[in-house]
Amino acid sequence: MTGLSASSTAVQQMVAFLEAVALGALFAAFYDLYRVVRMQFRRLPPVLSVAADCFFWIAAAAAAILFLVYRRWGEIYVYIYVGLAGGFIIYLHNFSRYLLPFWQKVFVQLSQLFARSSREKK
Repeated sequence: MTGLSASSTAVQQMVAFLEAVALGALFAAFYDLYRVVRMQFRRLPPVLSVAADCFFWIAAAAAAILFLVYRRWGEIYVYIYVGLAGGFIIYLHNFSRYLLPFWQKVFVQLSQLFARSSREKK
């Protein structure tokens, strides 16, 4: 019986770690989207720029806390932080270089579409 519970605990920890990696990658994907928006609004006053940065990271922290509460019953272990950071780094190093230009093109297309539709309404 003890072998089964030890194995079950190890599997639960592995699942928690992989969920944290996925959440870290999701944070990085949203960070890419945020970077695209920031690239389009480069001339923001410094106060708004800092406020936007703070808002993004507060939202990310809130999402991480919700993840810890709802998926991991509020348990905080080092491997969760390693998984979050690892997922973030994996995404940035392996996917961001391909997806960031894609998101930039999508944002430009959407902004052109909205500009065109607002001109047609006037």
